[in-house]
Amino acid sequence: MNTILYYLSKVGQAFYPWSSEIAMAFLACLLVLLGSDINRFIRKQLANSHFILRTSVFILINAFGYGAFLIATAPWLARLIRATPAHWLCLTVIIGFIALGMWAEKKRYA
Repeated sequence: MNTILYYLSKVGQAFYPWSSEIAMAFLACLLVLLGSDINRFIRKQLANSHFILRTSVFILINAFGYGAFLIATAPWLARLIRATPAHWLCLTVIIGFIALGMWAEKKRYA
């Protein structure tokens, strides 16, 4: 068991310098998976609105909303990643991306 923890810690320690990139990649994958649902919801809400309003909201949400979300949450997630013990970080990152991949497969994105 100590050998497993040793190697998990070594791999987890290698993830620390990449915490910002890991956070951004995780959030970007999450936005890809949720983006169509968010856009569908907004489209339903604005179905009876004028074309210019619908187009403006689409541009604001997709260009600025998602970007603002990434800029605001990526540093928070990176700090959380850096605060996680190395052996748990290794498992969390691997399981997190596998879970996102499984979710993408279920939604037929992969």
